[in-house]
Amino acid sequence: MAMPKQQGGLVLQEQPCPLTDKDILMIQESWMEVYKNHAANGQVILLRFFEEFPNAKKFFSNFKDMKQSDLERSKSLIAHGIRVMNFLNDVITNFDDTEHVATKLRDLGKSHAVQHNVEHIYFENLSNVILAVLKEAFSEVVTSEVADAWTKLFNNLCIAVKRVYEDLGWIKLLESPSK
Repeated sequence: MAMPKQQGGLVLQEQPCPLTDKDILMIQESWMEVYKNHAANGQVILLRFFEEFPNAKKFFSNFKDMKQSDLERSKSLIAHGIRVMNFLNDVITNFDDTEHVATKLRDLGKSHAVQHNVEHIYFENLSNVILAVLKEAFSEVVTSEVADAWTKLFNNLCIAVKRVYEDLGWIKLLESPSK
């Protein structure tokens, strides 16, 4: 099931976009500002995500039936936001260890496909939300050039996760006609 894309957001490319050394440096420098308050920023990102994509709550047993106003106080939401931020931190601080990053992405894709049954499109949707929050809340450090680097990164992450889904046969199952 395709979810609506935000205007001006990530449009998933077919192939990864190589990150330049400058892209990596811009991402890492801007990330230092974002990660300083990772718990609160993770919470803001997930609250925005569930506001824009309320159907995504169905994948979270702890808060799938919560109203948006109750999510703001949810310890489960805060904890998941911290996990999202820590995952991104691990990727961003380990750009030079491609095998480590590839393993983390395989594990993420596999767990979300097999254990949680999350459609891969939600990774694109979450990426769009993160990009929007970065541009709005950190406009001093996330300039248009920095946002372009982040877009490349999220494109690459989404492609890697989608490939895991494809390897697991998940994409074909979603795209095959119902019987």
